[in-house]
Amino acid sequence: DAQEALVGSSGQIMCRTETPVKDCQWSWRLFNQTEQRNLEVKKFPAFGPDNKDCSIKFKNVLSEQEGLWTCGARSESNGTFIQAKPIRFFVSE
Repeated sequence: DAQEALVGSSGQIMCRTETPVKDCQWSWRLFNQTEQRNLEVKKFPAFGPDNKDCSIKFKNVLSEQEGLWTCGARSESNGTFIQAKPIRFFVSE
C-alpha cells in the first residue's frame, strides 16, 4: 500500500486489526535503506471501537517522514508485536 501527503499538510496512515489488541507500534525506515532494520517511532495503546485501531496522524507532514512505515500490534502487554506489511508514505512539496 502507498499513501501520499503534501509537506505541511495533515496526513494519516491507517492501521486496523481484525481482533482487539492492547498496544500499537510504528516503525520507519528510508525507501533506499539497504539495512532492513526499522527505527521505532511510536508506541501507544490501541483505540477506537473494540481497541482495533492503530492508525497514526500527522499534524504537519515533514519531508523527512517519507519512507516505509510499519504498523505492529500485540494483544498482551509483554507479547510480541505482529507486523503488518510496510506502507510506502510519499511526501510531495
